[in-house]
Amino acid sequence: MNPAAAASPLLIATFNPGKARELAALVEAAGYATRTLADAGIREPYEETGATYEENGGGKARHYARLSGLVTIADDSGIEVDALQGEPGVRSARYGGPGLDDAGRTRRLLEALPRDASLLATDLNLAMVEHARKAIGEDPRLSWRTADMCATELPDASFDALVCQFGLMFAPDKDAALREARRVLESGGTLLANVWDAIGNNRFAELANEVITGFFPTDPPTFYQVPFGLSDRPRMREMLRAAGFAEVRDEVLPLSSTSPSADELARGLVEGNPVVNEIQTRGTAPIQEIERKLADRIRTEMGDRPVPVRLQAIVFEAR
Repeated sequence: MNPAAAASPLLIATFNPGKARELAALVEAAGYATRTLADAGIREPYEETGATYEENGGGKARHYARLSGLVTIADDSGIEVDALQGEPGVRSARYGGPGLDDAGRTRRLLEALPRDASLLATDLNLAMVEHARKAIGEDPRLSWRTADMCATELPDASFDALVCQFGLMFAPDKDAALREARRVLESGGTLLANVWDAIGNNRFAELANEVITGFFPTDPPTFYQVPFGLSDRPRMREMLRAAGFAEVRDEVLPLSSTSPSADELARGLVEGNPVVNEIQTRGTAPIQEIERKLADRIRTEMGDRPVPVRLQAIVFEAR
């Protein structure tokens, strides 16, 4: 072992704990000590604006080396989908831009499709389908319908690509949903699905869950367990292979966003999803009181006007 290596730890420049562990294992096997960004007290994100993986990785390494004074290792990677001509690739973490809703994501897919392609957009909820239809407008390549992802009633081998945006976590039978995806895809077709990473890597949601459940010590709402329940990457890879997919890749994507204020973020985290129904059903804590306490915690831990928000998701590509 190089004696200088033990005295000079290498900085692993990633906020992704799984990737940090993988890189640290490789570096430490070569006799080097390592430090993470958290060890170095660094929380500042690096904006990846390079045109190549090499540019992003190199820029990230130089950025954190300047902040820490340590020799730094960084990387960049992405998901490349043949059906979308290699997109999103190096722009995986920024694909489509921040803050897109279902309509915005559908519009982005339409822009990426060849003129002779077609797109079927589905949702279980008819009201959601109608909302997106009105927001998108008419396009001869686009059709709409309601569908249950566990039993779509679509023909076998009828699609060459399938995109599932933060939906798989809510399927009542996730294995059935993945088998259904494999059934409707042509041989060699691509499934591109994203899920939330662990709630501990999404502090905004973890904080909301802590505050909300704190008001109900004997019967806490459980909604926030659902969206973050598929963050076990090895388990997800096993599920995809069991469903019939031979090739599976995944990528953890840390993202940065902002909310205008702590009050607005708190309201969205309480009233913007089904947890509000659980709170109202119990009827023992006013929603406004929960939102006030959550907003105070957000101000203390994350800031205000605007609130910087770190999010982390996992994208799976399967064929």
